[in-house]
Amino acid sequence: MDTAYGILVIILSITLAIFLILAIAVAIQVLKLMSTLKEIARKAEIVVDNAEAVSGAIKKVSGPVSLIHFIKSVMDSAAEHKQKKRGDKSYE
Repeated sequence: MDTAYGILVIILSITLAIFLILAIAVAIQVLKLMSTLKEIARKAEIVVDNAEAVSGAIKKVSGPVSLIHFIKSVMDSAAEHKQKKRGDKSYE
């Protein structure tokens, strides 16, 4: 019986050592993955900040551009009306 307990202790010790080594390896890989994910999150934050800046600039410009587009359409309508009033059909 004494040898059976000795063999059991050796088997359990070897199994525990293998699981401990595997756990350490997995923990190292998880730490590497976490640092990579932190770097990705930092870069994504920079991209979002840049996108916000671009959208703010577009908002500032879109008002004047739409006003210019409106003025151009009014001028085109006035020119078309003037052409029709003269009776000139070349505009159509």
